[in-house]
Amino acid sequence: MTTKKEKSSFDIIKMLVGWILSFGLRLIPFRPPNIEPILTVQMPFTKKFGFKAGFLFAFLNMVLFDIIVGKIGVWTLLTASAYGLLALFTHWYFKNRKSNSLNYAIHAVYATLIYDALTGLTVGPLFFWQRLYERLKWSIYIYSLPFNRQCFFGLCL
Repeated sequence: MTTKKEKSSFDIIKMLVGWILSFGLRLIPFRPPNIEPILTVQMPFTKKFGFKAGFLFAFLNMVLFDIIVGKIGVWTLLTASAYGLLALFTHWYFKNRKSNSLNYAIHAVYATLIYDALTGLTVGPLFFWQRLYERLKWSIYIYSLPFNRQCFFGLCL
């Protein structure tokens, strides 16, 4: 028989193990591109612990990774914030939905498209002075289709 306190402690341990595993998998050199375990682990933890925990889970994973590999910059803040904001979408999406494979798969597709829109369509115009229309056209036809196919494959693993 487990008490509520023991279950809560066990849940926190599961969250820490999930964070460490998702962080560690990202450190593997020469892994296939776009196989990012953060969203896969973030979804159930955001459903269970809420938006703040989900935001910190992803945000800290991204920021600490960039610090460790020595590639911190404006992109770090943008991508970490976008991943963190996916926790808000996750919290809303799973508010009245069950935790099952189908709901996670549907959410992963939406979340990937939202993340790509937040990062892919903003970086060019904001930092490289690209015209939004050109960035949108380039992003949809050249970048997003193959990139998202790899992301969806990685989320299904």
